[in-house]
Amino acid sequence: MLKGGISQPRNKMLAEMFHRLHLIESYGTGIRKIFALYKNCSVQPKIEVTSNTFKMILPNMNAAADRQPAETVQSNITPQMRCILDHIDKNGQITEEEIQSLLNVKRTRAFSIAKQMRDNGLIRVLGRGKNKRYIKA
Repeated sequence: MLKGGISQPRNKMLAEMFHRLHLIESYGTGIRKIFALYKNCSVQPKIEVTSNTFKMILPNMNAAADRQPAETVQSNITPQMRCILDHIDKNGQITEEEIQSLLNVKRTRAFSIAKQMRDNGLIRVLGRGKNKRYIKA
């Protein structure tokens, strides 16, 4: 896989797929990034290697066994997250545009807060693109 100190992709289509999934920024960084994402999970990714291929098995990080206890998640709620949850309690849902306006943040920050809340099991996503909205989990 290494030639002259530069990581070369063995399978261009696989490398392109990892790039589109934002698991790699450039060739040679994806495997480390994947393992870093699984750092706190009870089940780790596995790599099976044969003479001409490799297969990476990525366990489901959202399985019930890997979820944080409710009291741990509750203690990680920031004031911004609390504001979003209060809005959902009052209105039943919230959009990313409403998050931006409510918190006075830009689009990227609104998305990042919503993603963190989704990853912590606080909210769920309904729809995609322009119709995407968040509800309580």
